[in-house]
Amino acid sequence: MLGALVAIFGGFFLGLILGVVSDEPELLLGHLAGRSQAVPWTRVAEVDPVPVPSGGENSGAIDRRSAGGGPSASPPAVSAPAPGQRFSVQVGAFSESAPAQELAQSLRLKDFPVYVTPGPGSPDGRWRVRVGPLRTRLEADTIAKRLKLEERLPTWVRSQ
Repeated sequence: MLGALVAIFGGFFLGLILGVVSDEPELLLGHLAGRSQAVPWTRVAEVDPVPVPSGGENSGAIDRRSAGGGPSASPPAVSAPAPGQRFSVQVGAFSESAPAQELAQSLRLKDFPVYVTPGPGSPDGRWRVRVGPLRTRLEADTIAKRLKLEERLPTWVRSQ
C-alpha cells in the first residue's frame, strides 16, 4: 500500500515537473537564472474597482504620442473604458510603468485594444495592462483564450 502511494505521488510530481518544463521552458530558465520577481498576492476586493477619471473618457489623460520616451517622460495615458462596455482582460500588473508600457505596445502592434491603468492611483500602486473594453463576457473569454494561446500571457477577465 505504501509503495502504491509513493508511486502515485511520485508520478504526479514527476508529471507536474515535466509539464512545466515542456510547456514553459523559458519561464523556468528565467526563474533559475534569477530573472523572476516575487509579486505579493492581493485579494480581488483590494484592487477592484479600477478608478475611472471623471469628466469624460480621457479626462486627465496624457497623450502617449506627445509624452515622449525615456525615463523622465510623463506618466502614460489612461484610456478609460467607454460607458456601456463592461469587460476587459487583464494581462499584467507591474510595479513600474516601463514594463507595462512595453507589454501594451507589443499588444497594440498586434491590433489588440490595450489600455494601461495608472499605478499611483491604484490601492497597491501597480500599473495594470488590460485589453478592452469589451461588450460581453463571451468576447472577453474569447480574447483571453487567444492571449493565452498566441501570446502566452496570464489572463484575468475583469468586469468594469
